[in-house]
Amino acid sequence: MEAKSPIFKEAIRFWLKLGFVSFGGPTAQIAMMHEEIVERRKWISEADFLSGLNFCMMLPGPEAQQLATYIGWRMHGVRGAFVAGGLFVIPAVFILWGFSWLYAQWGSVPFVASLFQGLEVAVVALVAMAIVRIGKKSIKSKGALGLAVGAFLGAFILQLNFLWWVVGLLFSSFLMKRQDPLKKEGGGIDSQWRKIGMEAGLKFMGGFAICFSPILAIGLIQGWSSLGAQLGLFFTKVALLTFGGAYAILPYVSQEAVHHFHWLNTEQMIAGLGLAETTPGPLIMVLQFVGFMAGWLNPEGGSPLGMATFGALITTWVTFFPSFLFIFIGGPLLDRLDSFPVWERFLKWISAAVVGVIGAMAVGFASHVLMVSGEIQWIKIIGVFMALWGIKRWKWSPLVVVMGGAIFGWLISGWPF
Repeated sequence: MEAKSPIFKEAIRFWLKLGFVSFGGPTAQIAMMHEEIVERRKWISEADFLSGLNFCMMLPGPEAQQLATYIGWRMHGVRGAFVAGGLFVIPAVFILWGFSWLYAQWGSVPFVASLFQGLEVAVVALVAMAIVRIGKKSIKSKGALGLAVGAFLGAFILQLNFLWWVVGLLFSSFLMKRQDPLKKEGGGIDSQWRKIGMEAGLKFMGGFAICFSPILAIGLIQGWSSLGAQLGLFFTKVALLTFGGAYAILPYVSQEAVHHFHWLNTEQMIAGLGLAETTPGPLIMVLQFVGFMAGWLNPEGGSPLGMATFGALITTWVTFFPSFLFIFIGGPLLDRLDSFPVWERFLKWISAAVVGVIGAMAVGFASHVLMVSGEIQWIKIIGVFMALWGIKRWKWSPLVVVMGGAIFGWLISGWPF
């Protein structure tokens, strides 16, 4: 049967529903969209869905949200893209804001604190499973394994910033460009690509300037050293470098937010990851929690809640607006992306490096959770293995693991750990 786009109102209802039920991370979210949009409703074809998925996997940013944006654009143009991509995120914005306020306001209360201790146990298990899942997809050769090990050692021992991996691997991929087979049209190299690239670049810079204008206004009014400007600048950079998904960029964000800017501490960062796993929408929503806590702990003379909300909104805005630009500009060029082996090679390399970087982050998180004041927390180690067994044996979803972790934290709250 030929694919047929729905009426706009029907699409709005679907994207709104998806925004409230899209738990489980990008893999589950992409599978859910495929089942609903391709298999059941037949709104787009299998070929168009896979083409869009491959394109979004090449982009920095949350691939599931970008895929929703792309499908919305294919069905209803620009308005469809804004509705699909926006509704994929907006429910999570409000839900995570509520969780963040609960944590900031009541996180030190013994009962609530015990729940968040259990949440940390769940995060350790989820990150461990993320390494296994991503590793199976990315480590398929000795070269990839060596790159992963090097990334682990560089991140864990040398504290090498993830940004250097992105820049270095991208540069190396371009250096190998001469080995790529030339794709010819009419007896010569396709000379139109340079023109197409320049036009796309100019469009992106124009759209980026419009979207970045709120941060520019904050910097000019409040000063570039203000919290709002610093959040806007930092997370704009993060949004343009999130190759490999949320787990890939978390070590970099954690390193900078905790150790450089001192917006929050490691324990709060782990709690934020757990809360992001609990909410629908992309896992990268953890960045909103970082912005919230930065404002809460650094109100700059204002209301902690007001500044926290301000920080959360700034962070969310700069995290997601580039995704729309990538779709609007790259979507029309999608059929010709196979002319860019440089990007395909870079994506393969960065995926291997991500495994090592996540491994370093996992060791750091685990050491913080499972060892306190030099003492091993055996009861928490048992909790981690219980969660891993549930994921492996009974296919527990991230939401089930997080909720189970919270209950586990409450149950052990009276233990001498």
